[in-house]
Amino acid sequence: NGGTTTIKGGTVSGGTATEKGGTIYMHTAAGTVNIQSGAKITGGNAANGGLLYMAAGKLNMTGGTVGGGTATNGNTNADNGNGGCFYLAAGSATFSGGTVNAGTAVKGTDAEGTTVGGSGATIYAITDFTIDGATIKGGSGRYGGAIYIKDADLTLNGGTISGNATANAISSGGAIFMASGSTVTMGSSTANPNGATVNGSTVSTNGSAIYVSDKSTLNINAGTVNGGTCNKGAALYITGSTAN
Repeated sequence: NGGTTTIKGGTVSGGTATEKGGTIYMHTAAGTVNIQSGAKITGGNAANGGLLYMAAGKLNMTGGTVGGGTATNGNTNADNGNGGCFYLAAGSATFSGGTVNAGTAVKGTDAEGTTVGGSGATIYAITDFTIDGATIKGGSGRYGGAIYIKDADLTLNGGTISGNATANAISSGGAIFMASGSTVTMGSSTANPNGATVNGSTVSTNGSAIYVSDKSTLNINAGTVNGGTCNKGAALYITGSTAN
């Protein structure tokens, strides 16, 4: 059996988790976490998911203010240093209100000298999720200032997703980095016909707003994508992928 945790007031502050979830770790498929208006959650430090790591269950954010976590690689593993605030590994998540402030995803170097980690400064997702109305602010890292998504679907019905205002805080995908196997659909709900707004930033290489990688699909039915500053693809940088 799983429990339900609702946070609608007060402050929950993170600490240090050597593995996952610097503030909150969601363990069971039957569990639910509700973050509502009045909640304030600050991130801690973890290898993945500086604020929250969702291994299973259901996450609903309708209000409140969260953010500020750090995911640290530690120069050991390509799977670490991702999801400064949220690491969505499994289960389902919906962000329909509130604000997710910037996190930090720290890259490292593995034993072969390859740069690893540092993806999804604010949100790193390998499971499906939806943004209906929240504000997601980009942080600092390597790929994906606000969102890094891989092998999963993201539906953007509303809200605002923005890159970090600090120049070159991200290498590629200032607001969203779509890795292989991902699908992002903007504007698929009759309840939110205007879609989401995606704002780019200044990145050090390509795709200041959305970076669309090989074997990924971007569908824009509604919404707005505002480019920033980069080498190539100020709004969209598309490589071996599909944009509709």
